[in-house]
Amino acid sequence: MTGRSRFILVIFILFFTITLPLFAAEPSFRLAIDSTSLEKGVSSNLRLIVENASGAEVVEIQGLENFQVINQGRSTSTSIVNGAISRSETYSYVILPREAGEFSLKGIVRYRGKTYETNQLQVTVRERSSLGESGLADIFIKTVIGRTEVYFGEKIPLSYELYTRYNIESYGFLEEPDLSAFLVQETGRDSSRGNYLELGGRSYLRYNVREVILTPVTTGTHEIPAVNFQVNVSTGGFFSSSRPVYLQTEPVGIVVNPLPREGQPANFTGLVGQLAIESSYDKTELNYGESLVLKVRLSGSCNLDTLERIITEELPGLSVYETVTKREEGVVNGRYQTSREFEIIIVPDSPGELEIPELTIPYFNPETEEYESVRIPAVTIQVKGEMPVFSTNQEAAERPEPIVRETIRIEQVNYALADDGYLLIRFKKDNLTTILYIFLSLLLLSLVIVIIYKYWKTRNNRLRELYREARKEKDEERLFAILNEMLKYRYGFSLKAIPRERLEVKIADKELLRELLEVLVYFEEKALNRNRQQELDLREKVKNIYNLLKHENI
Repeated sequence: MTGRSRFILVIFILFFTITLPLFAAEPSFRLAIDSTSLEKGVSSNLRLIVENASGAEVVEIQGLENFQVINQGRSTSTSIVNGAISRSETYSYVILPREAGEFSLKGIVRYRGKTYETNQLQVTVRERSSLGESGLADIFIKTVIGRTEVYFGEKIPLSYELYTRYNIESYGFLEEPDLSAFLVQETGRDSSRGNYLELGGRSYLRYNVREVILTPVTTGTHEIPAVNFQVNVSTGGFFSSSRPVYLQTEPVGIVVNPLPREGQPANFTGLVGQLAIESSYDKTELNYGESLVLKVRLSGSCNLDTLERIITEELPGLSVYETVTKREEGVVNGRYQTSREFEIIIVPDSPGELEIPELTIPYFNPETEEYESVRIPAVTIQVKGEMPVFSTNQEAAERPEPIVRETIRIEQVNYALADDGYLLIRFKKDNLTTILYIFLSLLLLSLVIVIIYKYWKTRNNRLRELYREARKEKDEERLFAILNEMLKYRYGFSLKAIPRERLEVKIADKELLRELLEVLVYFEEKALNRNRQQELDLREKVKNIYNLLKHENI
């Protein structure tokens, strides 16, 4: 046998040895899930894994109709173990249970004209845990409603609270809840700060992710539907710093009852809730021509939107002027609270003893389910002095004729000053305002230019300091960290924490983008221990990026 023949034989044997396990490998189809014990409102990851069956078609997953699919994807991988090549495709589903109960999941796959079944999963879905129970999930969201049965015109606080044992980077609703049956008022509470508390013997961080005040616009039964919510949980990874977790809020039904007509006062203006009053007059004795002030403060859970005036009817012998001096409303310990302060100025029309009658403000109390009133007590005021006496026509006729005075108006005064070697500039009075306006505008423009120049110089100074630090550095990891500091300072992100697609959107300069991508690919390959075709002069790359950043307009 010649050398050439032996060489061909060796190649054939090697090829046969490598490919035989591949051809002999049996296809397999497997269904897997994070946990078979689930809770309503908390997502789980379901995976259908297809091995050694390239081109297989997933027909269905039986039982998946009992779950809401939030997200789905597909990935492929290849591995070599002991000379055997294995290829697999993974179909991933992020699912949320629709109902509590026992459910089974099984995949159906078609491959080369045959139908295959995966293993069957038995999944248990339990109801949402209450805050006082043990065994709570590590992350969940609660819907908190003030009352589920209210009266028309009553205000209801609604909030969504996120509880987590993880460090999180961000969160948000995937869609807005349908609140069309209500007037919605945002409270403006800061949702970025959490507070620690213990539940079931474990520590949680609670975020009030949204808080609103609802006012029903119609009577009847209304539902606030469940909505999906995404939390990005921090993983601490080098390239992927977070993973998404999907949650679902609880649906809430609200019954809105009409106000009873029986016993409704004639002067009822639509106030619903609990109401308290504080009132005081600043004085009860005054001179004619003076005024007295009535101060009123209303507070409680009552909806005061329809209250425009305290005194709704005319008071004989008195002129009344009302103003609202202060308004406050919000949510305190899960309950709606409001207050409103009025200042009422009362001016007597004549001297003597005047009576201000008792003033009543009716409202409907949902707790007692009856119409009630708060009252301002009656008061008697003493107005001292006399009204001015005006002259009669006869007295006016006997008065001497008034002295006629002529008015002389001086339009202009000119001073003749000696010219002592000074240059005198005269402006017309009509043009003085225009000249001052132009002068102030130029002064303001100069100030803006100076501020912009100092800001631009400060920004570039910081970049220059970072670049000087980079020039002295030899360690690649430290150079990469300094580069990320430069990007954070200029753009607010780093290469470690931004996906490549977003990087291409953020950076408009193509040359700068190319330089950054080269650095990113270099460190990705380095992290994966891949053999690189050529080494990268990282210090030179940092220099090029710095020069481009200096002239980049943000």
